[in-house]
Amino acid sequence: MRSCFWSASPCGRRSGKVVVDGLSTSDHRAVSKRHCELTKAELVGRIDRRARARYGVSFKIALLNDLMKNGLMPAATPVGRSGKAWRYRYDARAYRRGLQIARLRAAGVVERDALTVELFLRAYSLPPFLVRPALWAEFKWSIRSLIASVRSRYIQNSREIPAGHMAALQERLGPLDPTFEEAGLRLPPEVYVSSIRSALSEPLNLSMTSIDVDRLSAALSASDWWGQFAAMVLPYLSGSMMVGEAGLDVGSSQIDYVEKLLAACSNDELATAQTTFAEMLRFARATVRSGGLLGMPVSQEWRDAISKAVLAAGSPPWSSFLLVLFLMLERQIGPFGNPDEVQKAMNWISDKGISFPQILELLRGNSIEFSASE
Repeated sequence: MRSCFWSASPCGRRSGKVVVDGLSTSDHRAVSKRHCELTKAELVGRIDRRARARYGVSFKIALLNDLMKNGLMPAATPVGRSGKAWRYRYDARAYRRGLQIARLRAAGVVERDALTVELFLRAYSLPPFLVRPALWAEFKWSIRSLIASVRSRYIQNSREIPAGHMAALQERLGPLDPTFEEAGLRLPPEVYVSSIRSALSEPLNLSMTSIDVDRLSAALSASDWWGQFAAMVLPYLSGSMMVGEAGLDVGSSQIDYVEKLLAACSNDELATAQTTFAEMLRFARATVRSGGLLGMPVSQEWRDAISKAVLAAGSPPWSSFLLVLFLMLERQIGPFGNPDEVQKAMNWISDKGISFPQILELLRGNSIEFSASE
């Protein structure tokens, strides 16, 4: 199965020419010159030929009709009448979107809701109002699949788990990937279980609006830093897996369930969460390439673990879960800032050679004079 990566911005520039995400330079030239006005049969034929040659998947008229019904393909433009019937033509946008969807289908993303979420996450010009119902459906399906795979009556209550059942529960959760094991990212099974319990049984806690920098610094300096860091971060996931309770809480205006959060978030909040998601992946890939993170060297084991995490994050169901998580964090600690300003700050940090401990000092009390515009 092919891996599918994307850029943090909807388009880039190479040698002064605009390059559209999801298409190679040759594809883009084809879009510009040859696909300006096509009938449905011509459009499908050209997408099908290119998709078979490039991605090894087919593209049929039935698929086009289905995608249009779900709002995932640009509508045809009426160009006149032939007798009493209207004649319609498709432009370059439809050809471009068809190739983008063919690329996702080649990567194993075939369900309509999953396609909707992945198109949005890759900044493929999908309006946010189409994303909410698809994101909720994908998120709900992934959580219910996880619960079904665990098959334990203890996972959704607070009773003490017998030792024998804990071993069986750990087996159902599955082994830790060897790549993460080698990077030292194993946590005690009790931590996983308590985190899932909190996510399944407690409402969203959007009042956690700050990070204790002193505690963060102490955790990252400890020998068992991963466990302490997880203990600090996991409470932010409280209520993130509750998918069936919002309907029982109709009279309350409090946003205490993911379904309510998705209904209440604005288009700007959803777009900011998408940008944060893309920036996170871009930063992770840059860390793997450079072998360093904020002035600290990164071991090969950690680089392998980050690479595998990026691959998982860019695929269902993790992508929908992470998008919801960033929406939660946006409500808890605020948006992560304008991407251009964040990039300026990161470049400044890199140029000045500032290390991670110094950044923690900066967060504590501005002990380092900082200006991203310097």
